[in-house]
Amino acid sequence: MEETNRKFSIVSLISDYNFSISIAMPIVVGIFYLLNITLPLFLNIFFILFPILYIPMRIYFFYILYKRGVEVSGTIMFYLAYPRGARIEYEYTYANQKYRRGNALSRLSFKKSDFHEGQEVTLLVDPKKPKRAIVKDVYF
Repeated sequence: MEETNRKFSIVSLISDYNFSISIAMPIVVGIFYLLNITLPLFLNIFFILFPILYIPMRIYFFYILYKRGVEVSGTIMFYLAYPRGARIEYEYTYANQKYRRGNALSRLSFKKSDFHEGQEVTLLVDPKKPKRAIVKDVYF
């Protein structure tokens, strides 16, 4: 399958709740350090090492969908907004197989989107791993 000519921007990942939290973790440790608040050693290690491992994986996930993702129509099956973000779940069919996936969204992304159950959305689906999908309008 031919790859698209989309341009990738890490800034668009701020819409992803998990990515945003991972960015914030080392910042929290730094603030605690500046305020002389002591955290247990295992929390310091977790808050610093987890983002170092997770952020490159998440960037790669979005990069792959950006480069080779195929646009597919999907339907929102569940949408719930809460104070710090939202959860969206959607169904789609790719290669005659039905999938149901979801994403956790940051507050920034769900405030600019007006989602509701039953709404048709455009998804980007990884043709090599069709279980990987995201709502195109949220991230790109």
